[in-house]
Amino acid sequence: MVRLDPEEDVWPIFILVVEDEPLVRILLADHLREAGFTVAEAVNADEALQYCRTHQNLDLVFTDVQMPGSMDGIALVAQLRELNPFLPIILTSGALTEDEVAGIPFIRKPYDLASAQRLVCSTLMVKPRGEQ
Repeated sequence: MVRLDPEEDVWPIFILVVEDEPLVRILLADHLREAGFTVAEAVNADEALQYCRTHQNLDLVFTDVQMPGSMDGIALVAQLRELNPFLPIILTSGALTEDEVAGIPFIRKPYDLASAQRLVCSTLMVKPRGEQ
């Protein structure tokens, strides 16, 4: 998403949450929906990549690093960059640090939902839907 005019109405905003832990994924997705975002969910990087290949209207991917499947979140970032080098991506992990994912917005687990939402908003340069 490129915002040239801060007053421009950019909604709806589509976010893909990629998280293998069901409770974490559901809580984050629901919190972002309550903030006005349209949210899809994927349980691993393989499912996320398939979703991204078929949905061109995606504005941001919020992904865990450690997940089951053929690739982790770091490999997912590489694949997503091939599809769309400008797609905003946020990484989260309880095992890695911000220094280990330099150049990519990062939030360490465990995180609170308000902090995750603030990072989403700052990454996209938007306010939650009700605060426009």
